[in-house]
Amino acid sequence: MNTFSLYIHIPFCRFRCDYCDFFTRTRVAPVRQREIIASTVRQALDAHTTWHAPAPHPGTIYVGGGTPSALDPAAAELLLEGISALRTRLAVHGVSTEASSTAEEIEEITVEVNPEDVNPALLARYADAGVTRLSVGIQSLREQVLRRIGRHTTLDATRRGLETVATHWPGRWSADLITAIPGDDPDGAAADATELLRFGPRHLSVYELGIEPATLLGMRHRRNAIPPISETGQIAQSQAVSDVLGAAGLRRYEVSSWSLPGEESRHNLRYWRLAPWAAAGPGAVGLVPRGGGPEHVTVPRSFPRFLSREDFGVHREPLTARDLFEETLMGGMRTTVGVNRTRIEAVFGRRMETIIPDTLDRWSALTHAPRAEHLALTADGLLLLNRFLVDAFAELDTTASLLRSPPAWPDSASPDATAT
Repeated sequence: MNTFSLYIHIPFCRFRCDYCDFFTRTRVAPVRQREIIASTVRQALDAHTTWHAPAPHPGTIYVGGGTPSALDPAAAELLLEGISALRTRLAVHGVSTEASSTAEEIEEITVEVNPEDVNPALLARYADAGVTRLSVGIQSLREQVLRRIGRHTTLDATRRGLETVATHWPGRWSADLITAIPGDDPDGAAADATELLRFGPRHLSVYELGIEPATLLGMRHRRNAIPPISETGQIAQSQAVSDVLGAAGLRRYEVSSWSLPGEESRHNLRYWRLAPWAAAGPGAVGLVPRGGGPEHVTVPRSFPRFLSREDFGVHREPLTARDLFEETLMGGMRTTVGVNRTRIEAVFGRRMETIIPDTLDRWSALTHAPRAEHLALTADGLLLLNRFLVDAFAELDTTASLLRSPPAWPDSASPDATAT
């Protein structure tokens, strides 16, 4: 594998949504934003030589957060200049929008945006910098739901932003929806999906709301200030959205992701396939090869440490073969293609039937082989993904010693969407 992916984390927002537990800060002074972005760009530019030699360049870049589109204008310009510099320094002479890439192309560059931030001038600047894809954070198209989850925007601003993207953005784009919202129902969730499709997105990410303890929503949940939602209710909302998207021709290719053919997120496919990815920016996390084995790299959630350290304060944690196998299952089994049995044997030195035989037997009615040599959960099985993983990880307590150590990773898995 001659490319890696790069995740750039932008830790700034105008407001923190009540459900958010990502590392982000609000009301940060413009001068501080510019300091952080300048260092983040330096870290990103160093990634291919410092962390990933001999990989020549990133295959995909994803700029997330936080809210990249909410940056101070001068900080935003630094970021976009950094993206342009990445393309120039790495001898990239153009950005491919095709499904496959060559050694001279960055396959996909995605930036997350909030709809209230976008305007034609900003979109034109993104395109000039080489951005090929937007991820638009919508969550809901109902005012009462936006208020219930503490989303600090208005429905009018959201719709205006969607219209601007649909009219003025020349590249690919995706939109996010949230389901499993307390107090909501399947009809409401389906109405969100139906209205959103009218703006023409060719990719949707549909996430079930997670109520994290350290969030405002988590505090309200502990105080019984929001109604509980049953597993049956969660599934019903998800199924209602699935029915709408399926009828519109989008297909589910990952537990939370739907797209028209060819519109899949190429960056996320690399995550789920467990291809190497670098991390840049406070709070970012990567998975890289180092010293004969895989390791996590974590950029500190501390602005002073990030700015003061020559190595940006990066913490490195080697992964065991068991760690990597667990992450391979967590990523691959999220997808409708599943995991590649041949790749499992090549990386870990054992067949899946040897590593988790009891789990495979127990789940045989909810697994299938959508393509030769792959194992995947059925549509019903994906609804129970976490239970499958719990069973598999428990069985590893007795079989992990069979795995090759260190594993043969990164391997030569194909970068196309069929590889996991």
